[in-house]
Parts: sequence; structure tokens; C-alpha cells
Amino acid sequence: DVTVLDAEDASFTMTATCDGGTATITGNEGGTFAFNPEPGDGAVIDSVTGTITNGLSGVTYTITYTTSGPCSESSTEDVTVLDAEDASFTLTPNCNEATADITGDVGGTFAFNPEPGDGAILDSATGNITNGTYGNTYTVEYTTSGPCPASLTQTVTLEDAVPPLANAQDITVQLDDTGNVTITADDINNDSTDDCGIVSITIDIDSFTCENVGENTVTLTVTDVGGNISTATATVTVEDNVSPEATCNDITVDLDSTGGYTLSTEDIDAIALGSSDACGIESLSVSQDSFTCDSIGENTVTLTIIDVNGNETTCASIITVIGVIPTVTI
Repeated sequence: DVTVLDAEDASFTMTATCDGGTATITGNEGGTFAFNPEPGDGAVIDSVTGTITNGLSGVTYTITYTTSGPCSESSTEDVTVLDAEDASFTLTPNCNEATADITGDVGGTFAFNPEPGDGAILDSATGNITNGTYGNTYTVEYTTSGPCPASLTQTVTLEDAVPPLANAQDITVQLDDTGNVTITADDINNDSTDDCGIVSITIDIDSFTCENVGENTVTLTVTDVGGNISTATATVTVEDNVSPEATCNDITVDLDSTGGYTLSTEDIDAIALGSSDACGIESLSVSQDSFTCDSIGENTVTLTIIDVNGNETTCASIITVIGVIPTVTI
């Protein structure tokens, strides 16, 4: 009699790992494992256990298992190495806070590494830092949550990289009676803001005189705690609404041989002597400048003073006219 030898069973399964795979023999044990074909990428297979190490992420390997009995059998299985996980992320500072942006695999956890001990709070899910100290540097570690977890650390220094928002407003100002006016940055500032705080608000021109009557461009400069600077411009309209200071003087004039007299420029200057205006007098005029025999005696005239910006003032002066009315003999 003869009994045919039993057929051998080379069945097995492969389970992927992060750097290769593991084999489970479901048939006859004691055989050998081998790559088929050899990958040539540095991956290593244990010929006894079938365990693959040093494999590359996402690469598929073909393995052959051959039994060792008298009726040797072989079978092949493929295994694809699990994908490597990506723990990349960025941190963006803003004042005493920072915002994390996961650029790799989401769903992991964040932690300080090391703990800062200054009261800063880290959200383990989002990676956002709150209650930090401006100027301090923090190290944050992110670890993915998949079967092949990866970790990455990033440092962030809390600072202000965003410039302030400078807002300026146009204003109109009036010269005083000396022909001057002064403004401050508060007059021009129109609720300028900054997330981290404003250190200073300045303007490039704060004093104006008669020569600045009209529109003037003023630059507002806002500096925040991080040294970032923003500017805005405003129009400052300078007005002169101050009337001249009028002084009227009385004068006496003599009729000439024709019985008439016309006030000269010098006469009008004498009437207005002592009058003034901070920005300057443009013109002087009187309501009556010619006199005849009918004017002998006191005559009240009005002096009108107009300054260079059109402001007007009047006052009254007495002009005494002296003359002799000739006697007619028949």
C-alpha cells in the first residue's frame, strides 16, 4: 500500500504597519518568506516571521511564502505600507495670542513643550494660544492621531506684526487776534486703532499763522507697541475771521484858495493811525474825502478798514474844515 503525502498549505495574510507589515501564517508553519521581486529600496523582510521593516510609506511589496515540507507549496500576498502622517502646522502671533493653522493631518493634539509657566493657555484641539505674555517665546508640539502618529514642534514669539489703522479727520480752525492757532494730534485723530495698543499719535504740523490761511495738508502718524507705523492725511482749513482793530483820529484841514480840499493818502493814514490787524490791512477808505466851503466846521466821516482776508471794521472820525468865506462888496 502507498499513501499519497498531504498537500501543503502556504496560505498567509499580511497586515500593513507604519514601516512595512507583519505576516500571519494560516497554513503550514515552518516555511520561509521572501520578497518577490526584491524592491531594492532598503526594505528588509524576516525570512522566518515575514515581518517587513524599513519599508517606504505608501509603497506596495509582494511577498512569497514557501512551505518547507516534502510537498512544498508557495503563495504570494501584497502589502502596502501605511502612509506616513503629516504633523506640519504654523503659528501666527498677534499681541498676546497666537493662532495655529494645521497644514498636515488634522485631528491631532497640541501641547506646550515645555510648559511655559507664565499663565499662557494652549487649546489642545486648535493649538491657539491665549493669555500669553507679549514678547515671550513659546514652543508648541503637535502630534497626529492616526495609526502612524507623527510629531512636530514650532516656536512662536508673541509680537505685533500688524500695523495700526490710522484714521484722520478734516478740521477747520480760526486764527486768534494775534494771527496764530495751534492744534494737537487729538484734533486730527479720528479713532485710530490697533489690536495690541497704540504707543503714540503725532502730527507733522501743529502751528499755523496768517500765511497758512486756506487749506493745509497735515500728516497723522500712529505707532503701535510693536513699532509698526501707519499714516493718514487730513486737510486743516485755516480761517481768519478776526476783524481789524480800528482806531479813528480826528484831523483838521484847511480849504485851499479855490475853497476846496480833498483828503490825501497821508490824511487817511493819519485818521487810521493806531489801527491794526494781525494778518495785515488791505485797504483804508473814508465815507467822504472832498470838502468845500459848505463843509466849514466839523464833519463826521466813517473810516472803513478791510484786512487781507476780507474782514471789515468801521469807526467814526471828525474832520474839522477851516476856511474863510469871502465878503462880496457891491
